[in-house]
Formats: sequence, structure tokens, C-alpha cells
Amino acid sequence: ITHGSFASHVTANARVVWPAPAGCTPAEAATLPITFLTAYYGLHHLAGIRPGDRVLIHAAAGGVGLAAVQLAQRAGAEVFATASPGKWEALRALGVRHVMNSRTLDFADEVLRLTDGCGVDVALNSLTGDFIPRTLDTLARDGRFLEIGKRNIWSPEEVAAVRPDVAYHVYDLARLLAEQPEALGGMLTGILQAVERGELRPLPRTEFPITAAPDAFRYMAQAKHVGKVVVTHPVDEEAAPSVRGDRSYLVTGGLGALGLAVAERLAERGAGGLVLVSRSAPGEEAAQRIAEMERRGTRVVTARADVAEPAQAAALFADLPRDLPALGGVVHLAGVLDDALLHEQAWPRFERVLRPKADGAWNLHALTRDTPLDFFVLFSSLASVLGSPGQANYAAANAFLDTFAGYRRARGLPALSVGWGPWAGDGMASVLSGRRGAQGIRLLAVEQALDTLEWLLGGDRAHALVAAADWAEFARQLPADALPAPLAGLGVEAAPRPADAEPELLAELRRTHPRRRHALLAAHVAKQVRAVLGLDASHALDPQQGLSSLGMDSLMAVELRSRLQSSTGQSLPATMAFEHPTIDAIAGYLASELMMQEDTPGGEEEPAPAPLVVVASTPPPPADGPEELDDLSEEEMARLLSSRLQTIERSAT
Repeated sequence: ITHGSFASHVTANARVVWPAPAGCTPAEAATLPITFLTAYYGLHHLAGIRPGDRVLIHAAAGGVGLAAVQLAQRAGAEVFATASPGKWEALRALGVRHVMNSRTLDFADEVLRLTDGCGVDVALNSLTGDFIPRTLDTLARDGRFLEIGKRNIWSPEEVAAVRPDVAYHVYDLARLLAEQPEALGGMLTGILQAVERGELRPLPRTEFPITAAPDAFRYMAQAKHVGKVVVTHPVDEEAAPSVRGDRSYLVTGGLGALGLAVAERLAERGAGGLVLVSRSAPGEEAAQRIAEMERRGTRVVTARADVAEPAQAAALFADLPRDLPALGGVVHLAGVLDDALLHEQAWPRFERVLRPKADGAWNLHALTRDTPLDFFVLFSSLASVLGSPGQANYAAANAFLDTFAGYRRARGLPALSVGWGPWAGDGMASVLSGRRGAQGIRLLAVEQALDTLEWLLGGDRAHALVAAADWAEFARQLPADALPAPLAGLGVEAAPRPADAEPELLAELRRTHPRRRHALLAAHVAKQVRAVLGLDASHALDPQQGLSSLGMDSLMAVELRSRLQSSTGQSLPATMAFEHPTIDAIAGYLASELMMQEDTPGGEEEPAPAPLVVVASTPPPPADGPEELDDLSEEEMARLLSSRLQTIERSAT
């Protein structure tokens, strides 16, 4: 249930998305959510419908009306319905005995006659004008009036002036979904389960293809329909390129973890041949997996080549076995990492990362542009759009792939660039999973990623981002003005802490007895260290162990500092991890920064915590460093930190 649902694809909050009931076609499922939820909320939640109640349902042959008829009958109520005469038979077919004209006001007298003047207990109204007071006339004492109309409706005061005994409810499902998504979601879940059990049924419908949308609106405006008007997007079963037994598929980076996973999926789908390209020979595990693919009937060729080199790429294609099935698709996964802070980046590092992705993609394009391929897939990264600390070169390389896919599509050639989040397993992207996991980016299950890739190949897009993520958590790591545009498009909002609000850690420290504050700080620092290193929460850390021996490099040290700055609300020096190279030392440093009292007078009961005072201080300079770190620029401090950490790492080994 979301806005813009006439589109072929739509982004929606997960809280307003449900699986269609088993056995329902998409068009049948489309008749359920709005109609049944509107009727259920009114009849059950507001009116508290009971067995034996008499219920008047106006416009009962419409979507909400027919849903209300089913729900009222299921609750054991007696239904009184209004509709235009041409739709009466549809209602009688549902077992509704009392059907009246919705085009005149005679219904009120008929209801009172049928009920011996007692009236109905509940009225569900969507009609306007004189139908409102006449409907009020039909209500029994202490009746319930449900108003779902949108124009010229009565105010509670107007109703009370005529019928003070009546409970009057005006409600709007769109507003309720925004305010109470969980509550209404639970109601709809129950409704859909009832449909699966056969207790409720999808509504009658008239279908129009999206190409005839104007006709659908015209038909609805003429009130000719019973139930719902459903606009459909015809599915072209041939749109998704099928993997064929008379075609071969070339996979670069084909002996890596992701390359082998893609190759196995292609073999499962019946690929006649596979060409797995790598700069190295297959290892023992790769050889075993290749043998299994061949046992399934797929011929597998391994080739050693650097596709970034034009001569090697050309030789690769020239040397393919002549009896191998014709090439039907390319999947380009080749890539390397060379992370470094921006001031440590240089062209050789950019070139090393750009070559396999950018040059490799161009060479594959040049060698296949005259070949009728079914697909040309480029494995990009989330970093190309969302960025990633220390990966300016990697982000640039993947951004090239994203743009290059558009370049090919503009020339009538197949292309899809997928910006992947990290995959589970041993792939290159999983290297980032520790830091990204702490930021809300989770690992994609391999099977889930491959299923998504197949689905994307059936679409018509040149670029897509695919990640398992808690975007709200990701956004919380960012400044309010740094939210990437794609996340804003998903409705994600940055939630900056108000400038005058006290950080949660400081508030907790304030509540903690001074003797226990160091332990609390040490536990907090350890938590941040685990997040930066990508360690599980259960991983025990020695507070006296050097951070460099745990694997923390200069980039991670900067991230740790950033995390602690955020949680304490204090500006911390870039050299903090060098000056205080253990968890215990950092906790002590933070304690001194916050000027916490270490001791209090003894006694059986601990006195209230002393006030927590935040002061500015300057860390002591390193023995062989400058006298005033404050005189250094951010870049100079980061360079100094990197140098010191490397010294520590060398001494540790």
C-alpha cells in the first residue's frame, strides 16, 4: 500500500508490504488491501460489530462495499445494502437479501420497514448530501455511523445536534496507515490469512492494461464496474534472457568466490559452456566445483588472462575452442582493492583499481560489440553511489561501470551494472562487511544475490543498487547534510542529534558512580573497536592489548576517532589512537577529557554521582613529535598517525 502504484516498479516502506495470499493472481491480490482494510477498520475496530447486528452498507457493489459485505456476513451480522439497480443481482448472488436503490432516498423508509422501525446498528456511508441525514434516520438508538466519504461530510457537532446518541466515526485509511502502520499491518495480515483459508474472497474486478489506463478511468467514472477496476502491467515471459544450452557465457574474475557462484548458477540454469577467466590458475576448491559443473553437463573452460590488457583480451577470444557453443553473455567481476586515506592516494593506486574494472570492461565491449549477446553484466559496488571511507579509487572505478552500462544501452547493446553491497562468503566485498555492518550494511546471502541478479536481467534498467541494509541505521552515521540522494529517494531521513542535546554516553556516565565510570568507558570503547574491526559482539578483547596487533590500520583509527567523537560530543585529536594505543588507555584519556571524579567517601551506600564536567584539553605531544599538535593541519595529523601506526605494526611483528 503506497503512492505511485500504477508504476511498473515502486519503492515502499517494508511495513506496508505483504505477501500476496497463496493461490491469488496479482490482479486478484490487488483487489484486497485497501478495500478490506478500510471495511475491517471501520466495522471491527471502530464499530465493534457483533453477531446479530444489523449493518447498512451504502454503495455495496463497490470495492469497499463488497469487502464490507463479506466481513459483516463473516461476523454473523445481517446486511442491508444499497446499489444501483443494475448491480443488485451481484449482491443477491452473495446472499444479501435486503438490497435497495442507492440513487434515491427511499432506502431509509425501506430499512425501517424491514426492521419494524428499530433501524440498523451500524451504517457504513460513502454517499453525500441528503443521504447523510436519511442514513442517520435509519440508525437504532446508540447506533454507530462510519463515514468514509471525502467531501461534504458532516462534522461531529452537526451529527450530535441531530442524533446525540450516535457514535460518529470519520476515518481516512491513508492517514491511518501513516500514523499506525503496525496496527493496521496486523489487521491486514489477518485479512490475508483469512483469504488463504477461503473465509474471504478476492473481489470481482474489471482489468485494463496500463496502455489503456485512460479507458479504465473513464469506465470507473461511469460507475459501470462491480468491485474493483484493476490496471495491469502485462508480463513478458520472454523479457528475461534465458540461459541456453546452445550458448557459452564468459565470466571474468571467474575463479573468485563470487565468480564461481555466478558460474554455478549459470550451470544450474543449463548453460552449454562457461569460460572462467582469471589471472591465476584454479585452486583445489575451484577445480572441484568446476568438475561438479561439468558433471551437470556444462562444458567449462578456464583461461588465464588479464582482460585489462588489450592484447591478452584479444588473445583470449581468439583462442576459445572452436567447438565451444557461441558466446551468449558476459559477466565482468574482475576487480581489486587498494584502500588508503585521500592524502595517501596517488595515481598508481587509482590506476591499479581502475584497470581491471574500467579497462577490462572496455576491452570486453570492444571484442563483443558485434556479437548478439543476451546480457552484458558489470559487477559494480554500493561505493560508487554511497561512497566508502578510504576507497576513492574503488568508488571511481565502479562509477565508471555504472556510466558505461548507460553508454552501451544508448547504442542498442545489452548492459546492466549492479552496485552490490557486500556478499556473504569470501568475496572481495566481504572485506568491507565489518565496517559496513556497523553502519547498517549487512551481508547479502549468496543465493539471495543470485536470485536478485536473475530478476534484474528481466528488467529494462542499466543500473541498480542491491544491498541488505538498515538504511535508517546507515543514515544515523551521517551528518544531516550528507545523506546520499538515493536514500532520500527511499524516504530515509537523517536524524541529527540536536546541538544542545547531551550525548547518551555522557548522560549514562552522569548516572554512574565515579568508581565505575572507567569500566563503563572501557566497555564503550571496546564496543566501538569491535564495530570498526568487524568483530562479533561476543568477541572478547584484552583492554591492554595494542590496537595495531588487533589489525587496526590508520584508516580504522580515523573511523574509531570519528565514532568516539560522535558518542562523546567532543572533538578528539587525530593522533588519539597513536597516543593511547589500547582500549584501557583510550578510556583513561576520555576520562581525563571529561574530568570525571575518580573517588568518593566510603560508606555502605554509594553517594549520588558527582557532576560530570566537560572541559577542553590538549593531549601531550609525542616524544619525537612537534611541541604543539594544534599547529598541525588535519592532513598533517593523519599523515603522522599513519606513520606512527606503521611503526607500531613493524615493532609488533
